[in-house]
Amino acid sequence: MPRSTKGPIPKVPANVKARGRFLDHFLLYQLSVAAGKSGGLLTKALDAELKLSLAEWRVVLLVGELPNLSNDAVAARTTMDKARVSRAIARLVSMGILNREVDDSDRRLISLSLTPRGRAIFQSSMDIGEQVEARFLAPLSKSERAMLFEMLIKLSATSPEIGLVSQT
Repeated sequence: MPRSTKGPIPKVPANVKARGRFLDHFLLYQLSVAAGKSGGLLTKALDAELKLSLAEWRVVLLVGELPNLSNDAVAARTTMDKARVSRAIARLVSMGILNREVDDSDRRLISLSLTPRGRAIFQSSMDIGEQVEARFLAPLSKSERAMLFEMLIKLSATSPEIGLVSQT
């Protein structure tokens, strides 16, 4: 992985590693912990309000913003594995939230769209997501939130395996 021209990544002092506090200063670990905590808050809210899993919520949001995607396109854009996406789609179809249509001329092609109930769930799920995000980010100032978001976009753009919905 290429290094930034803005200088080396600071090293964790040896005495910190020796005391077993390496993870306190390991950014990828801290990002994982923060993602886990925010995901946990979101999972609880989605289950309580909409009876949706985090995977199902991600599918609803993506198909709501980009209708007519295939299963594979959803998997690629959400960075979830295909089996997990398939299970989420099957449950959303069974709940009457998602339409799954097979192309008549090529049965391998699938198109996903929200049902009328799905569109209502889409709106509610965005509201829930925004509420949870606001609660999770409450300790940060407005400028810190903006800076964090910009940094995460920059990090996500550095690898083709990592991406945001808005990327093509």
